[in-house]
Amino acid sequence: MPLLKRFSGSKWISMRKAGGDEFGDFYPTRPECQADLPKTRFKPRPGKTLSPRRWQAAFSEDGHLNIAKVLRRIQRGV
Repeated sequence: MPLLKRFSGSKWISMRKAGGDEFGDFYPTRPECQADLPKTRFKPRPGKTLSPRRWQAAFSEDGHLNIAKVLRRIQRGV
């Protein structure tokens, strides 16, 4: 699999390009729960993360998650 490099803060990190078969690498599950996992169409995409500005904008001044802002971002597709 090709490696993708993404700048994160002050250092470079390597991320493997994700496919549908590699969920165990990104989201580990307990061995006894492997049989119960449903088939999913979700494919993690490396590099699709929130910027620090957008991450901090999702929270109120007192540190609580502002779900209205988060849902508005999701609906807009940003």
